[in-house]
Amino acid sequence: MESKTSDNSQHTPLIPPRPGDRDVSPYLIEDVLDWLEDEYDSRYGGFGRESKSLDALPLLLLLWSDTWGFRDRSKLAVHTLKAAYASGLRDAIEDGFFHYADKRDWSSPHHEKLLSDNAWLVQCFLVAHAVSGLSEFATAAWETAGYMDNVLWLPDRGFYGSLQESDDDYYSEDVEGRRRRSAPPVDRAVYANWNALAATSKLLLAWQSGRNSHGDRALQVIDGLIENMIESRGACNHYWAEGRKPQLTGNLSDYAFVSLALGEAFQYTQDSKYLDVMTSVLRFCDENLKAPDGTFHDVTHSDEKPPDVAGVNQRAQYNALLAAAYLMAAGLTQDHAYRDTAGAIFEGLGPSAPVNHPAVALATGVFLRSVSVICNSRDRDLSLWSKTRFLPGLVLQYDDHAAQGAIVCIDGKCLKPASTRQHLTDHLSKVYSLKNRVEHLTEYDDTLPPFFTATRDQARQADHQLHNA
Repeated sequence: MESKTSDNSQHTPLIPPRPGDRDVSPYLIEDVLDWLEDEYDSRYGGFGRESKSLDALPLLLLLWSDTWGFRDRSKLAVHTLKAAYASGLRDAIEDGFFHYADKRDWSSPHHEKLLSDNAWLVQCFLVAHAVSGLSEFATAAWETAGYMDNVLWLPDRGFYGSLQESDDDYYSEDVEGRRRRSAPPVDRAVYANWNALAATSKLLLAWQSGRNSHGDRALQVIDGLIENMIESRGACNHYWAEGRKPQLTGNLSDYAFVSLALGEAFQYTQDSKYLDVMTSVLRFCDENLKAPDGTFHDVTHSDEKPPDVAGVNQRAQYNALLAAAYLMAAGLTQDHAYRDTAGAIFEGLGPSAPVNHPAVALATGVFLRSVSVICNSRDRDLSLWSKTRFLPGLVLQYDDHAAQGAIVCIDGKCLKPASTRQHLTDHLSKVYSLKNRVEHLTEYDDTLPPFFTATRDQARQADHQLHNA
């Protein structure tokens, strides 16, 4: 692939570090996007030339990249999701997606259906719908969530099961053939991380659709986690098998997904109990899981330097998602200590995070472009806020004193209140540089920090000089 840095006419809008953010580099985002583009299968979609899976974090990074000014990358994710939806990776009879496919063209799938895969894909389809405007993606999100509710939901437990087991003979049948067989069983084990992820996806679907049923199901799961899986001190149990007590309290993914779900529940309901539990979970992390380098330990990889690359990748991924949770908490509480913790995570990851790590790139973008929308809680209008839920790093705050309308804030500075959806969209376009709204931004409101516009070589040279000043 030809280098983009050899042509000085190529300009990439880069997010500038703020004072105090010197160790969080925006160039990681472009590095990961370049790596994904190199790995992209232009014929069939997806990444690589052998087996295929729908990994959500690379897809979300690509979908969000246009809003950060990295042009023409979201089309890779749109192509991938369209190709996979039309392939054998999706169960066209009973909905839901299989875990992965053995072949490059998404054929020969492994027939287990995981809660985690399908919950992530609901979010991917919703963001793809917001980015592309294609109604088919909204339909795909509803169908995938419908599979979760119709098959993986355990009504007697009030949670989702972890997966539906594989059965090649069953899935090779047509509709009539399946009716003569018993459907593959659902694993009834409850995992906190994947149920929290599913709840977040259902809340986002509630924003998108305006249907309270999705939000009610999400809150049922989150309330169940609070009652059964989250201890009063903020510790999160990982696994709950029938007939046994919940167990394992040090799995880092639980803290990341649970805290993010609690933050979303607070934004959706304005019920302070969710924010209180969220802050207690993050406080437990601070007091019990923090490593000397500012990152957080995982119970399965507790050493500071895990012995294998897979361990490093997993630890980096969940640290990055936990950083996103701390950033959400900072926006919801206006407590900058949470933001400082997120910055320490990035600094601590340093060289241990591989350059091709989409989760770290995603969290980096959220860190460098954190935005809040403050509105009057008495005028809460789903039709006004629904689309904003799919902008990276955006947090909704409700303030009874913000009677003039919605206020967009970034880096502690606020724009003039927006009283209509169009005004809000215009403000967010200035903040995010939304491609569909603004092709090239050269001037900004005085209250907004400008973007870098430079070739990558020029930007790296300036960054090097900054760090060595």
